[in-house]
Amino acid sequence: MLGPALLMITLVVVVLGVVALGVVIAAQRAALPSPLRGLCWALGGWLTLTSVLAASGALTPAERRPPVVFLLAISAIALAVRAGRSERGRRILDATPAAWLIGLQVFRVAVELLLHDLGSRGLIPRRMTWSGTNFDVLVGLSAPVVALFVARGRLGAHGQTLWHLVSLGLVVNVVLTAVLSLPSPLHVLESATPLIAVTRWPMVWLPTVLVPIAVASHLLALGRSTSIRALS
Repeated sequence: MLGPALLMITLVVVVLGVVALGVVIAAQRAALPSPLRGLCWALGGWLTLTSVLAASGALTPAERRPPVVFLLAISAIALAVRAGRSERGRRILDATPAAWLIGLQVFRVAVELLLHDLGSRGLIPRRMTWSGTNFDVLVGLSAPVVALFVARGRLGAHGQTLWHLVSLGLVVNVVLTAVLSLPSPLHVLESATPLIAVTRWPMVWLPTVLVPIAVASHLLALGRSTSIRALS
């Protein structure tokens, strides 16, 4: 599992680095103090917490308890959205180009390549890959094209909203499939391959870091698009 592990670690480092850089640049554009130190503490703390929980076995799924790993994912999404809707967060979000929020989603191509590799190794159910019912790779492939259209003014707020809604629906489809595949009271999708890889380090960062980034960025972008349309 060395290959997928290294890919996951690299992907998380790169994505978090891009997010941090984008937030710092947007803060500068909004004439706000750099949030880099606080951001590093928050992200570092979250990575440490999820790693310790995974290593301790606290996230190991069980038939009689809810899927703890996805409760963590929901918490991360809620925290990110709350931060983005704070007064400082709104100013940073307003200073962030809409094309950047869309282009960021290109990382989902790497995520789907990773899932496909895990599926081929028999570590996750086939339905979690593009060979099954996971079509999330389409978001990552379309993200740079849509971002270019937005940057050139060829796609307005309504078109962006539609893209974000469809993309959000695709990632929610994957999340629901995963939740229903984990041993828990919600386990209804049977498979010869139990979905436990995402509860172990470093794969735990898929549901607790990468998925929250994808979902929260869609939600924040949708909230901003709604505000822009209301003002226009």
